[in-house]
Amino acid sequence: MRNDRPLTLVSMNATVRVARPAPPKSVTMDSPAAEVMTDLRFKQPAIVDEQLSMDAAHAHMIQQGVRLLLVLNRERSLSGILTATDIAGERPLRLAEERRIRHADILVSDIMTPLDKLEAVTLSELQHARVGNVVATLALTGRQHAL
Repeated sequence: MRNDRPLTLVSMNATVRVARPAPPKSVTMDSPAAEVMTDLRFKQPAIVDEQLSMDAAHAHMIQQGVRLLLVLNRERSLSGILTATDIAGERPLRLAEERRIRHADILVSDIMTPLDKLEAVTLSELQHARVGNVVATLALTGRQHAL
């Protein structure tokens, strides 16, 4: 059995200030690239199963406050990504028309960008990069996100 000692309690006085975080730093093109990237070693990524409906994935995006989901297969390995642009673009409408299916029957796997169509930047290169390098990479690829 554990024998943890309780913490010391103190009385509150009439003047209590609530701490607030410092305002975010301004990011410039010369800022370290890591300042605009999400490090998934420290933050849980938003993920979705490739067999989930597109509508359910969209609801998950909204709930998580993200515009990109990592898509996992049955083995829980990365099989692609799904972005808000994928959902809001023409692909779902075209797919529903081609397959003669309802919009609600479209799966994540139907509209995601599969792994073999994705590229990534190495962590070692990113550690020495600036925001301007990330912006140039996104412009080159025509994407809004980089892995």
